[in-house]
Amino acid sequence: AIGHIAWRGMLLILPAPIFFGLTVRGLGFIPSIFLTALIASFASRRMKPLTALVLSAGLTLFAFLVFSYALGLPFRRFGPWLAPGSAS
Repeated sequence: AIGHIAWRGMLLILPAPIFFGLTVRGLGFIPSIFLTALIASFASRRMKPLTALVLSAGLTLFAFLVFSYALGLPFRRFGPWLAPGSAS
């Protein structure tokens, strides 16, 4: 017998990497990874908003340090969607 299906988890975890892929060029690495982690963190019913924000900020900082400094990968930290005066 198949048990309970975790719809909430599927609806938040599965689209998170797709969201990241669609927004990383426009928003930049830092906002995209933060929002992706925030979206995915709410897959758990026990996650509180403040905990989700702290977790997302910590993951963003960790990913930034690893990919930018440790690995030296070149990427835009903030993308053109967030640049002042870019709205046309």
